[in-house]
Amino acid sequence: MFQQRNIIDAGVVIIAGFALYCYNPFALYFQNDDFIHIPLSAEGVLLQHNTFRPVCDISIMFDYWLYGKQAWGYHLTNLLLHIIATIILFFFTRLVLRKYFNGYKTNAACLLASLLFFIYGSHSEAVFWILGRSAILGTIFSLLCLCCYIKRDESLKFTAGYILFFIVSLLTYESAWMLPVFCFVISFVDARQNKLVLRKEAIHFIIVIGIFLLYFFVRWNYIHEITGSYESAAFLNGDAETLFKNFLLLIVRSFIPAFTDYKLLLVCFTICTIVIALSLFKVQTKVRKKLLVVFICFLISLIPCCSLGIDTHGSEGERFLYFPVLIVCVLFAVLLSNISFKNLISPFVFSGLFVCHLIALFNSAENYRFVGNINKTLLTELEKVKDKKLIYVESLPQAQYGALILRQGLPDMIKWMIPGSSIDSVIVCSQRSEIAPLQKPYKIIYGNNVSVNCKPDADLKADNTVLVKFTDTALYISK
Repeated sequence: MFQQRNIIDAGVVIIAGFALYCYNPFALYFQNDDFIHIPLSAEGVLLQHNTFRPVCDISIMFDYWLYGKQAWGYHLTNLLLHIIATIILFFFTRLVLRKYFNGYKTNAACLLASLLFFIYGSHSEAVFWILGRSAILGTIFSLLCLCCYIKRDESLKFTAGYILFFIVSLLTYESAWMLPVFCFVISFVDARQNKLVLRKEAIHFIIVIGIFLLYFFVRWNYIHEITGSYESAAFLNGDAETLFKNFLLLIVRSFIPAFTDYKLLLVCFTICTIVIALSLFKVQTKVRKKLLVVFICFLISLIPCCSLGIDTHGSEGERFLYFPVLIVCVLFAVLLSNISFKNLISPFVFSGLFVCHLIALFNSAENYRFVGNINKTLLTELEKVKDKKLIYVESLPQAQYGALILRQGLPDMIKWMIPGSSIDSVIVCSQRSEIAPLQKPYKIIYGNNVSVNCKPDADLKADNTVLVKFTDTALYISK
């Protein structure tokens, strides 16, 4: 028993250490609309671009006060928030196991489930992208809300706690919109076990619904919409086919990291489904029914992001899975606490699970580091020509396997990161396809023969114009 504990402890240290290497904030940089939203937050602008996430905007504003234009500081905050979410998940999972699954010796299962969440390869965008922190913050406050709601009858402080954390989570990220459903499930389960508390449960649920309706009232008065076309176009248009397709892809990607080969993704998901099904046969029927309830909660957690969907060949959209993956890890903990490792090949299966997600995490880290280096390189070169007036850019790269580069934000990047620049106009002639990755290593080539497909203004002197062109292998810049 002692030897097994030592093996687990050593494995936890090695896995966590490797994950920290992947998350290294000093190897990351700004990307895409970081250059738009961070300057706005620095100026104290909340509710940016018709969003209603003031908590996230405030956190970015504090980071700017601390780190200014040093990208590593913002990424360090993201990493610390991810660690906090992981720690809270440990205690939340232990609370769920002990109250609803009669689990007592659950620390090992909760530890491994939390570790799996920390390294999970299907929510890396939330950690690697500065603005992805809204998903982490939303999850932290949602978890605290659910912890307090589970213990709501133990003390008034827990009632006050779930009210406070529910309000803050709603002001952080839209994943919190499903919290009333989860609270209803908790109240329903508790009421079934003790029908005498039915009136109490009704009061708690009415409080939650009242807060939710008040939130929508305030949201409407500030941004004049319940939900926007960006995040809910398929819902607003009644596009059932898109919603169903995205829902299925979100389920698949909650368990399987991205693959460039779509068929391989489905094969891996099929194998994963078979392994989970076989594991379920090893647990008691009563536990299996409770697992079904948790799985339904997981499916419900995917609803807010069904309109946006998720990438299958890259990491874009993985921030939407940050909270749903948490529920997957709770399921993992329940299985661990109810399966005997002596009678199964479970150690090999679970070890393989960790290895797969570590590989996926490493690949994502490499993509985000590469993206950061592209943006840093471009900034360095544009700094050299800041006395120019006009920049034409052709084939501007949008993403590297889902890690956003500059789909938008290039003019804002120049304005924010090159103070005193004479550049007053940036014209993007074209953008690269998102599924056409840049090759490594990426070169810089200077020359007088750089050309773009959109012609510069004839009245503007050539010596006031810079031509920038991206290809598969190099960045071409006119002298």
